[in-house]
Amino acid sequence: MFNKLIIAILFLTILGCEDNLLTSNKSSSVEGGFDNAQSAAVELVLNGNAYEYSDGTHETNCLNYLRSTIDSHEGDGVYRIDTDGVGGNAPFEAYCDMTTSGGGWTLVGRGREGWAWTDAGRNTGDVILDVGTTSAFTPSYYSAAAVDGIIGNVNVSALADGVRLKRAFNTTGTVFQEVSWKATSLAGWTWLFDMGSSGYAINNYTVDGVALGSSNTRDTVVAGGNNGRRIFTWAWSNHGNIRGFSYGSSITAGTNSPTNFMWERTTERHSIPYSEVYVRE
Repeated sequence: MFNKLIIAILFLTILGCEDNLLTSNKSSSVEGGFDNAQSAAVELVLNGNAYEYSDGTHETNCLNYLRSTIDSHEGDGVYRIDTDGVGGNAPFEAYCDMTTSGGGWTLVGRGREGWAWTDAGRNTGDVILDVGTTSAFTPSYYSAAAVDGIIGNVNVSALADGVRLKRAFNTTGTVFQEVSWKATSLAGWTWLFDMGSSGYAINNYTVDGVALGSSNTRDTVVAGGNNGRRIFTWAWSNHGNIRGFSYGSSITAGTNSPTNFMWERTTERHSIPYSEVYVRE
C-alpha cells in the first residue's frame, strides 16, 4: 500500500511539471505573437506638432481621421492631411474640430477683419496657428484648390452639412454663434463670397439651429434681419471698406482693440467678429 502511494505521488509530480512546461511554452508563444503584431500595427502618432499615422501615411481630411479604423482620433488639434494621396502634392497640416456636432470638421480659414476674398488663399501656413485666440485675428485661409481637395472635389452644393461658420458673439471670444450655409448650386470652392450683387445663392441658411430660409453669401439681411443673425461680406465704406463676416446694426460691441473679438473701425456698429470657416465632406 505504501509503495503504491509513493508511485502515485511521483506520477502526479511528473504530470504537474509537464503541464507547467506546456503552459510556459504557450504563454511565451502567445505573448511573443502579440508583441510582434502590436509592433507591426499602424497607429496614430504625434509627429512634431501634428498627428499622422506611424507608417507615414495620412487621411485626406479630418472626417476621414474620425472614421478611421486604424486608430482612434486624439480629439481637437492639428492633423497632417494629404488631399491627393501618395505621390501628389505634399501633405500639409490642418486643424480638426473633432467634437462639435459629431466632429470631423476641417478648418479652412479663420480671422477677424480684413478678409480679402481671393481664391489664391492668404497666409496659408498660419491657418492652424493659435486657433480661437487673439493671435488668430489676421485672416488666414487655404486656396480654393486646397479646399476642393479637402472636400474630395465634390460640388460645394452637395455637402450635406454645408459650409460652417463659427462667429464670436462677445468681446472675449467665450461665446460663439454657429452658422450653416448650404449652397444652392456651386461646383468648386470659392472665397468670392461678395461677388457681384448677391454673391452665391444659399438655399438653407441656419443660425444656432434656427432655419432662416434662402439667402446669399454677400448679405443675409433679407433672411435674417439687420441684427445678430445677419452676415454681410461686402466692403462697407463705414468699415473703411474692410471686409469680414459682419453682423447687423444691432451688434455694437466692436472696437479696434487688438484683443476684442468684435471689431469696428470707430463706432459704426455692424461689428465684424473673429470667425472660423469649416467644411466636412
